[in-house]
Amino acid sequence: MEINTKYPKFSIEIKQSARGVYYLGSLRINTDTLEELETLMNSTLPKVTNKIRTLNSKSIKDSKPRNDEEIILNDKQMNIYKKLKQLRLEIAKDEGVPSYVIFHNVVLKRMVKFQPKTKEEMLKIKGIGQKSYKKYGDRFLSLLNALEFENAKSVD
Repeated sequence: MEINTKYPKFSIEIKQSARGVYYLGSLRINTDTLEELETLMNSTLPKVTNKIRTLNSKSIKDSKPRNDEEIILNDKQMNIYKKLKQLRLEIAKDEGVPSYVIFHNVVLKRMVKFQPKTKEEMLKIKGIGQKSYKKYGDRFLSLLNALEFENAKSVD
């Protein structure tokens, strides 16, 4: 019987998803018999599973809390925020994507707080880049400017 030394007996790849969750990426087992395969899997896979659980529990503890709650809006701002969310929902339905793909809630809240009037001001908001502005920015900027005009008009 010849043992294949070209490949290691066991190689494993643990990957991390975009959301920070660890998982078993690929597993390569090089054995000569089914008994050896079973022994290797039974002794190693529980350790790998525990390692992944440990990594995931650490990544959950170490992850920063969502900061949606950090931006407090008054009643007037909350109405603007709701209108921005409605626009986002309409765009998401048209494109067949989840709403958060357009802009996250916290980005909409930043728009309300910062009240951008130009493309340049809009691009200064964290969470809005050239690509997202090119795709959606003008529509949100137009809505913000229209709402500001309505509010100014109602004050007169």
